[in-house]
Amino acid sequence: MKLIALARSGYPRNSSDFQALVREIESKQGKDGSFPAIITDDYREQDSEWFYWELSKAAGTGLAVLALLEAGESPNSKEIEKAAQFLLRNETENHWTSEVYIYWEQTGLHEVNWSSSLVATAYSIAALKRLGHNVSREWAWLRKRLTPGRLVEPYINNFFTGVIFPMPYRDMRAPYESVVLPLLFLREKNMTVPRKTLDFISSLLKETQHSGNVTLRLVFDAVTNYTVEEMVHTVNGWETAKT
Repeated sequence: MKLIALARSGYPRNSSDFQALVREIESKQGKDGSFPAIITDDYREQDSEWFYWELSKAAGTGLAVLALLEAGESPNSKEIEKAAQFLLRNETENHWTSEVYIYWEQTGLHEVNWSSSLVATAYSIAALKRLGHNVSREWAWLRKRLTPGRLVEPYINNFFTGVIFPMPYRDMRAPYESVVLPLLFLREKNMTVPRKTLDFISSLLKETQHSGNVTLRLVFDAVTNYTVEEMVHTVNGWETAKT
């Protein structure tokens, strides 16, 4: 993301600092063409209770490809080609996935699962589209899921967020922030999600701005109705300061 920001700001691409960033990213590419996994903070499917850390090599690889292209790397370079082949080889029927795991030392709960990832799929589509690949089928799959109702579903009556990890310990903004950057790249390729979705995400991010020694509790009451509470910690525990 730093490389993308510098490239778009007009920072000299031939400078030593800029080229050092390019070389650093390229040095992290694995033999299989992938780049290190990044946390996607994703959206679970309706029947899935998996929630905590979501790591995706596909998302990391898609983001790395986009960064290198922004930096002026040739689409035909060996690094870009190997990364593209990794994405193509690792696409599933649910397109690109995240490795989702829960590690809870106190209970001995060590669980791992793989789940379809909206964020990883968005990054992968954006990268492959930039390289000229036909991603119409993948885009149709993703666009169908980028609706306000679908983006809220995982957080209504969810066992982990409601019982094991109740708010305010889990900040619900992260999944919506996570998908913003790949949506920007998709929009630049004339692949725009429904306006209602953009308005919903924009509203949620605006309403959950906060400052000072507070945390937020974000509760979805229905598909697009939500309540935001600023919570402060006192001697009696968490108390609501503002709703």
